[in-house]
Parts: sequence; structure tokens; C-alpha cells
Amino acid sequence: MSSVGFFVLPHSSSILASLKLAQDLREAGHRVRYFGIKDCEPCLLENGFEFVPLYEDYFPAGYFSATVENQKQEESIRSKLKVGKHIGDFKRHILAEGDGEFLSKLREYGPDLLVVVNYGNPEIAQWPALMAYSTGLKTVLLSDALCPCESTGMPPHDCAIIPTTHPLSRLKTWLAWRKTHFFHLRLNDWLLGIGAFTRSLMAKYGYHDRLYDYSHEKFSQFKVPELYSFPVELEFPGADTLPDRYYIGPSISLNRSRPSFPWQRIDNRPLIYCAMGNLVFLGKRNYLKFFNALLAAARQKPHWQWVLALGKACEPDELNEIPANATVVKSAPQLDLLQRAALMINHGGANTIKEAAFFGVPLVMIPIGIDHEGNTARAVHHGLGLKGKMSQMNTAYLLDLVETVMNNPYFRLQSSIMRAKLQRAEEEKRGAALIEQFLDA
Repeated sequence: MSSVGFFVLPHSSSILASLKLAQDLREAGHRVRYFGIKDCEPCLLENGFEFVPLYEDYFPAGYFSATVENQKQEESIRSKLKVGKHIGDFKRHILAEGDGEFLSKLREYGPDLLVVVNYGNPEIAQWPALMAYSTGLKTVLLSDALCPCESTGMPPHDCAIIPTTHPLSRLKTWLAWRKTHFFHLRLNDWLLGIGAFTRSLMAKYGYHDRLYDYSHEKFSQFKVPELYSFPVELEFPGADTLPDRYYIGPSISLNRSRPSFPWQRIDNRPLIYCAMGNLVFLGKRNYLKFFNALLAAARQKPHWQWVLALGKACEPDELNEIPANATVVKSAPQLDLLQRAALMINHGGANTIKEAAFFGVPLVMIPIGIDHEGNTARAVHHGLGLKGKMSQMNTAYLLDLVETVMNNPYFRLQSSIMRAKLQRAEEEKRGAALIEQFLDA
């Protein structure tokens, strides 16, 4: 059997997206080992995988969690500039033979193929892929988020448009792509130098600049397979029409490690579960307003039980009084709760939507950043739930969304149909089968 390596960064969504594929490969007899930044190590060791840390001089344990909190919660320009300078120093280090540390680890451990996991920024995911590819190592890219291509007629990933054949829909999609090309590609390239660094790496390894292409948003600008840990069954029609792009199904690790939870508080009442993701996109005041509105809604509906996972947004003691029918935790065993939930309230994250759909749980989605609008649009298109707006949030508004979804059998029916599709797709283990094809090629 072969040896397969995974490169990840310490973002829970990307690590979770890779676990099922890694587990399927290990069960098929392949040796699986992860490479990455030190902050990835605890989660991967908990899930039984070998881990090789990289670049600890630049990214010691705790670095990413600290900088994410600073970037999202503090308004300190000085803090953001400090992080930017640090990343700039790291890029210069890589160009000045600092890539040797990663390449030497690849030679030492000798994987036959490397899966590079994207955490939502296709450009940054390319950097380790370019390094590995330069050695002749078979390289595959795995995305935990949608990366639509304009040529398929799909709107950008951060766009709420649900595409149709109507000319106005096509115009809106075209305009959305013009905005994406300018703000997310060219402007980011100019401000952050991300694309410039990618081109510098390509030049370092002898790749022709024509491989770098702004004509559509694409995960990779060089010819390697791209896998999406997202089910095509949840996509818009026509999304899967490009070569070398593969939707590998829900890719949900059902036996991943779980946080503890006070299960003695859960009874037979209908369960409404709320989780707004692990990344913090809004100021604390906005989160507190939303969470307190939810607790007020729970107080008005004692015949339902409510579970609220706060993540890093705030602390339980910062909330208003918690009613007896609500359980508030920092982190929750999401897969176990979804198997008991009647409805989930969430932020529209890709992993969260597909996990709820996998268990047939209707949704109330309140997108707050990155790809949440696009994921939510897909779920709405398939009849899995309703979209809300954080800007309109209050108790009455939230209750109206929840009651509409809870009381309308259409959402339960559509969610049940999608559950059957996704569970069939998961049984196929599409990702592992594709990796084995690439290994044999």
C-alpha cells in the first residue's frame, strides 16, 4: 500500500474536511501522515493521526489562535500590521531557501502523494502545493469550501445569487464576478502581495507565468486534480462541468473526537441547536445581541429545548439570564446533537450545512462572512431552510424564522430527501477511490 501525506493549516473547518478522506485511506490500508503548523497537532493526535510540525520558528504553538483572535476581535491596526509583517518575513524566508525545511521533511517521510488542504484561501493553499509539486511528488488539492468558476455560470462563493437561465440572473452573476475579480483578486494581490508571492514561487521552480490566470476564480492555476469535500447533491445544477474538479461527497468523519457535553440536561422535547462557527467575524456586541435574542426566544418557547454553542465569540457569563430549557456551552458535539435536533440555527458554513443536511435537519441560516452567503443560497435553493439577516436580528424576527421552518412540512420533506442522497453518496467513498486512481496513474 501507499503512503499519503496531508498538509493542513490550523483551521478547524479544513482539518474536519480532511478527516473522513484520511480515515477512508487508512482503512483501505494506506499509511496516512499529516504535515502542518504546530497548532494543528492536538486535534490530529486526538483523532489518531501521525503529525509532522513545520516552521516552528515562525509559527510556534499558540501562534495561530492568538493571531486569529487579534485579527477578528481587536481593532488594533498595529496588531494587524505586525501579523502582516511576520507573514511577509516568512514569505521572504521561503523564497530564500526556507522551503528546504518542508522539502526535506517530504524526502524524509516519503509520501507517494500529498493532499494540500485549502482553508478558504486558494492562493495560500497553492504555496505548499507548489513546493511539493516542484519535487515531482504527486499533488492533489482538497478544498473545505466552495471555489466556483465563472466559466460554469456559477456565482462567486460569497454571493447570495441563486442562478437561473433568466438574462437578469446572468447579468447579476456577471457583475458579481467583476466585483470579485477586482476586490478579492486584484486588490488583495496589490494590498497583500499574495499573487505576487505565488508568481515568485512559480518562477523559483521554473513554472511558466501563463499558468497563473485571473480569468476565473479557480482553486489552482496549475494542472493538478482539485477535490471538494462538498456534495455535488448540494450544488447548483451545472457546477461540476470542469475537468480535474471532483466533488467527493459530504466527507464527514462520524467518529471524530468530541467535546464533553451535559447530556443529562437533554430530554424528549424538540431540540433546537445553534452554532455560529469557530471563527469570529463580528464584534462581540453583535454576537451578544444575537445570543441574547435566542435566549429570549427560548424563554418564550418552553416546550422546546435549546442548545447554544458560543465558540470563541463570547463567554457564558457575558449573556443575559439563561432559561431552564436552554443549555449554553463553549463547544458542542455537533454530530451527536444533529442526530437529535429538530432544527439548526447556524452561520452558513460549508461543514455545518452539509452535516445538518446529512442528518436531515432543517435550517435557519444567518450568513456572516466569507462563503456563508453562497452556501446558504445553495441550501435555500434545495429547500433545506430559510435565510435570515443579522442586521434585522431581534427575538421576534428570530422566532418567526424558527417557527416558519419548524411548522412547514416542506422543509422537513426536502431535508429528508437530501439526507438520503448524502448518505448514499458517503457510502461510495469517492475521495479515497480518486486518490487511489491518482496513486496508480
